[in-house]
Amino acid sequence: MSDDSAQLAVPARELLEKLIGCRSVTPKDGGALDLASQHLQAAGFACERLDCRGVANLYAQLNPSQQPALVFSGHVDVVPPGDDAAWSSPPFVATERDGNLYGRGACDMKAGVACMIAAACAYARNPESGSLALMLTSDEEGEAVSGTRHIVETLAGRGSRFAYGIIGEPSCARQIGDTIRIGRRGSLVAQIEFTGVQGHIAYPARIKNPIEALAAAICLLKKREFSAPEGLEPTHLTFVSVAADAGASNVVPRIARARLGIRNSIADRGADLMSWVEESLATFDCQCSCSWRTYSQPYLGERDGRLVKVLTKACESLHGCTPALSAGGGASDGQFLRRICDEMVEFGCVGESMHKVDEHVKIADLGALAATYLHCARSLLA
Repeated sequence: MSDDSAQLAVPARELLEKLIGCRSVTPKDGGALDLASQHLQAAGFACERLDCRGVANLYAQLNPSQQPALVFSGHVDVVPPGDDAAWSSPPFVATERDGNLYGRGACDMKAGVACMIAAACAYARNPESGSLALMLTSDEEGEAVSGTRHIVETLAGRGSRFAYGIIGEPSCARQIGDTIRIGRRGSLVAQIEFTGVQGHIAYPARIKNPIEALAAAICLLKKREFSAPEGLEPTHLTFVSVAADAGASNVVPRIARARLGIRNSIADRGADLMSWVEESLATFDCQCSCSWRTYSQPYLGERDGRLVKVLTKACESLHGCTPALSAGGGASDGQFLRRICDEMVEFGCVGESMHKVDEHVKIADLGALAATYLHCARSLLA
């Protein structure tokens, strides 16, 4: 373990334990941002609340007039824990077991927040010439309208811009340092409805079966293979629900419905995918309607920028691995932050347990992650 890792492990863990104790089910922060503000103000950061429509947001900055500027970004809200009885320990009580720290949000992403704050406070004791900032929200797991999006719009209105941005989402696959996210796929959802002719199954000439049309449509859409830029995840199409029932075993229903989710890479425009789906559905002998909702647009950042190079070297020297560059996973607040950052990545803890029962993070990873953030701040702002 490096000297920085050892020094940062204790404050990162102590802060994470307190954050897990905050019942911050989205969009509530449960007092987590007051806790963050206390630590950052004590370290010399100027803290500002940018709350919006009941959502708590915090913006903190050190040496705001200096350049270059680096911003750490994260969220303190969590998904609901589900049935508390299914957990091995209370979801909002940080519990150590087998070298892990358990609790809702431990992985996604209170560990990242705790490590960013620990690193920022350590950096503030001996800052470089640039400016370090943090933006934290309680609206990422929900609608994601009044959180980072609002902070970014506010800062953009002030003319603020950053050379570098790091989001502390759980990016790594198996160990700290094995993955850097340089982009994300977009997110599209379609509600599909086939309308046929209801009737008795003994008289097939008198009916038009929407279930069979829907089943054929699913097979047709799933046949398509997608490509993506080298090393990145391709577009992925998945049906997540199907419903059709006339209430009796001898009656074909009139309507069959399905919900389709698409995660599209930068290689596939959302508008093109929507047109392809609708044109494919129109080939079947049943009336069909399709309504869409776009949750996020795909983006791809710099592969060879200074931020990726500095972070890669940090992973190699601190963790002994060369990180893969990824643009997969679900939507994140990167879709907003990239508007005011010249270069941006996502880098955090191992994400295997996010949103699961008994969510957890390796205690040994906390000091390592905080040391990585501190290394990046010192290198990028020097």
